[in-house]
Order: sequence, then structure tokens, then C-alpha cells
Amino acid sequence: MPSPSAKPSAGPSKAASADPTESPGVNLAVLCGPCSGPAEVRVLESGTRLATLAVRCPTGPGADERATSVPVTVWDPPAWVETLAAGDPVVVVGRMRRRFKC
Repeated sequence: MPSPSAKPSAGPSKAASADPTESPGVNLAVLCGPCSGPAEVRVLESGTRLATLAVRCPTGPGADERATSVPVTVWDPPAWVETLAAGDPVVVVGRMRRRFKC
């Protein structure tokens, strides 16, 4: 039941009727799988801690299917990230960012 202060909508919002090709999009990534190896933690010159690890994600529905190892970077990781080892299951929620090397 709507709250007493809720006002009825005058129609579809501008965002709902906008051309989807003009949408800014969503940058959301969810990975679920075992760690490919232990997390490596380092401290940058600024003092910021940075952890890197890889998550093995299956590429198909079968258990015998190949998997893709996806690199993950965690800025200012909690202490438990340092305890991750190969095979430990993880769920990573974040955004995608790709840096190309020349």
C-alpha cells in the first residue's frame, strides 16, 4: 500500500523512455569461484595497501569445462584477504577497470 505522502506518477520517467544506446550504463561485476593462488599484498609509496589475486570462473555449465582466471585488485583490503590461499572460495563484487599495456 502506498504511503499517504506518495504522489501518483505523471507517466514514465525521462530515464525510462530514453534511448538505451544513450544510457550511461552500469559498471558492476560479480565473480564467484575459487582463488587461483594466494593473495599478494603490497604497500604503495603513499601508504595505501593493495592486494592482488585471481578468481577462477567457469566458462561453462559442466564441472569439466574450462575456467577463466580473472585478475582482481582490492584497495585497502581487510586483513582476512591476506589469508586467502589457492582454492579458497570467494565472491567479489565491484567494478571493471582495464588497463592496457603498450
